[in-house]
Amino acid sequence: MMAKNEILPFAIADGANVLPADEYQKLPARNNGFSAGVARSQELNKVWRQASMIAHVVAQFIAETNNSDVLDDGNVDKLKAGLISALSKNVNNTVPAATKTVAGITKLSSATNSNDETLAATPKAVKIAYDLAKTVSIDEINKKLDKTSVLQTTGNATDKVISQKACDEFYAKKNSWEPLKVGRLNVESATGDTIFNLGGTNGSSGSEFAYVRNSKRTQVHDTNTKTTVLFPQKSGELALTSDVDAINNYPVGAPIPWPHETAPTGYLICNGQTFTKADYPQLALAYPSGRLPNLYGEFIRGLDLGGKVDPGREILTNQGDALQNFTGKITGIQFVGQSLASGIFKIGKKVGGSDITGGSSGVFAVDCSASFQSGLRTASETRPRNIAFLYIVRAA
Repeated sequence: MMAKNEILPFAIADGANVLPADEYQKLPARNNGFSAGVARSQELNKVWRQASMIAHVVAQFIAETNNSDVLDDGNVDKLKAGLISALSKNVNNTVPAATKTVAGITKLSSATNSNDETLAATPKAVKIAYDLAKTVSIDEINKKLDKTSVLQTTGNATDKVISQKACDEFYAKKNSWEPLKVGRLNVESATGDTIFNLGGTNGSSGSEFAYVRNSKRTQVHDTNTKTTVLFPQKSGELALTSDVDAINNYPVGAPIPWPHETAPTGYLICNGQTFTKADYPQLALAYPSGRLPNLYGEFIRGLDLGGKVDPGREILTNQGDALQNFTGKITGIQFVGQSLASGIFKIGKKVGGSDITGGSSGVFAVDCSASFQSGLRTASETRPRNIAFLYIVRAA
């Protein structure tokens, strides 16, 4: 059902008694209004028709757009509200929403943290953004930065900044020899020849140095104990001296029995050879002469500092082999008949030069030798039972 419109036009029929348009345009009363007296009906009808036509059109627009009756009841406020509602609906129904490419209706917003591209910023939003940009400008930062809040050392602060000076002092730069403080370190070398300084500062107690050469050997040096270890790189991981205590605690220069005829990498054979003390400074502390002892075929004997068993000996002095002296004496023995001798003793030639024969009698010489006794082991030296090892020392 269509909405009713009671605001109707006046004098709209064909041939209505109204003043023609050109005469109405020239009518003096159109500017100043009618004066006292008589007005022609054509003139008045023209005025009423134009006013009623506009009123009817507006009322019809309200009725059709709102789908509600427009009554001739004198309620001006209701008529006004209906017009506003009709205008709003008409705009919403006929004008598109604004986009970046289409002009239309858009909603205003004062938000300063939105990513919406369908809203238009209000002056308030623009001011907020401007004020914020002003507070973070470089000039403003320089003016407001509290110089006392700049750290000159490392720390755990979360509300302070660190200076360039502190960065240079506490954090090593690429390809530099500056100190680097780290916890767990995983290093990959592009060349396989990497040098590290780990631990203390400027050679202080506990400082450790590690060298990796061609991924085949690692040298670990402890400046506290003055010891260095060389060992093969099998896992590819860099070891610290604390990881190799069992090896590192074996003193440089102490002979090590080795079960092969050649020394492993990083070790020297104790064969009397000389070495360059500058290349092996720790070995030079043990052997200031720059020469290793020759332990080929030798036993090692403990130094008798008390002087009761091997008095007069000095460290690293050689001692030849010897047999403890024993003495004996045989005089004027005359054998009658078969001579008798046993063990290490043997009847030699008869005095006068003839050999002894069974049943002979006379005075004979007596020979003595351990080899005469069957089952006794003899050799050119006096020695205990032993196993041959190659003596080597760490080269450090």
